Amino acid sequence: MIRKAATLLALILGINACSEGNLPTAPDGSSPSVVPRAPSFASSVAETCSGSPVPSGYVILSYGWNGVCLYGPESSVYNAMLVGIPGVQEVVCATSPIPPGYTVVGSGRSESCLNYSSSGTNTRTITRQVQQTICSNQSIPAGYVALSYGYSVNCPNFSGGGFNTVTIVVPDSPQSACTTSTVPMGWVIASYGSSVNCPGFSGGGFNTFTLVLPSSSQSACTTSTVPDGWVITSYGSSINCPGFSGGGFNTITVVLPQSPQSACTTSQVPAGWVIKSYGSSVNCPGFSGGGFNTFTLKVPASPETVCTTSPIPTGFVAVSYGYSINCPGFNGGGFNVVTIQRTGTRGNILPDDPI
Repeated sequence: MIRKAATLLALILGINACSEGNLPTAPDGSSPSVVPRAPSFASSVAETCSGSPVPSGYVILSYGWNGVCLYGPESSVYNAMLVGIPGVQEVVCATSPIPPGYTVVGSGRSESCLNYSSSGTNTRTITRQVQQTICSNQSIPAGYVALSYGYSVNCPNFSGGGFNTVTIVVPDSPQSACTTSTVPMGWVIASYGSSVNCPGFSGGGFNTFTLVLPSSSQSACTTSTVPDGWVITSYGSSINCPGFSGGGFNTITVVLPQSPQSACTTSQVPAGWVIKSYGSSVNCPGFSGGGFNTFTLKVPASPETVCTTSPIPTGFVAVSYGYSINCPGFNGGGFNVVTIQRTGTRGNILPDDPI
C-alpha cells in the first residue's frame, strides 16, 4: 500500500532550530553551505512491516497498521511503517535513521510517529548538504561520491596536467559519479559510462557509473551489492554494464519484497521471512528444466508450513513436520517441510494467533 508522504507534514506542530554537522574543508578553507529550508517530499514511498530493517538511504515517514505484518511489542498501536527516500529537506520520525550527508535542522511532533506526547518532540527535520570541491589528497567522506576531478594551485601536487582536486557530493538519485567512488550502502549501480573528468578515461572503457537508490522494481548491474532486505526477481543483460557478451547475465532486477514474493534463489531471505515453496525460471541462474532456481518468500502467519531449508524467524517454533514436492529433498519418505507457530513471551503457543 502506498500513501502520500505529504500527509505527514500536516501533522507537524512545531519546528525548533538545531545545530548543523561538520563538512570537509575546501581548497580555499571554506565549508560548504547547507541547502535552504524548503518544503520537499520523499520518493519511492512504500509501506513495510515495522520489524523489517529500514532500507539504507531511506527514512521513516510515519507508522501505521497493516494486517499482513506480524504483531509486535507496539502492536496495540502500530505494526507497519511508511518509508521513503528523503528529498532535499524532509520531516521524519525521530526513530528514523539519518542517511549520510543529512543534517538535523529542526524537531517537532506528530501523532503518526512513535512516542507522541502533547509536550515532547518525536519528529526531526533533516536537510541534505550541497556539493564541495576538496583537495584530492583527502579521503572522500562516507556517504559522498566523486562527481568530477580537476586541479588547483591551492592543493598539493599541482602540475597543470594532472588531477589534484575532486568535487564531491551527497548523491541525489539518480547520480552520475566517477568509479573511484565508494558505492554508498543501500545504493545500486544502474549503468556505466565514461568522462574525461574522471580518472582512467580511455575512450573505450568505463570510468563513471550511475548510482540509484532502488525503487521497486529496479534494474542494476551485477557489479552491484543487493541492499539488505531486497531480493532478486530476474536477471538480464545490457551493453551499459560490465561483462556484456550477448549470451550471459550482467544485470539483475531487485525489489523490496511484498508478501508473498517470488525471487531467484541467489537472493538472501530477508529477516523475519520464510521460504514457502520453490520453482524455476529461465530468468534466474541455474535453470535446467528439472531443478529449482526460484523460491516463494513470505511473512509467516501462525501457524505456517515452510520448506525445511527456510530460516525460522525469532519467536517461532517447529510444531510438526511433513513433505511436499515443492520443496527440495522430496523423496516420498522423508521430511522436507516444517510447520511453525509463534510462541508467547513464556514459550506458550498463543491460541488466538491469526492464520
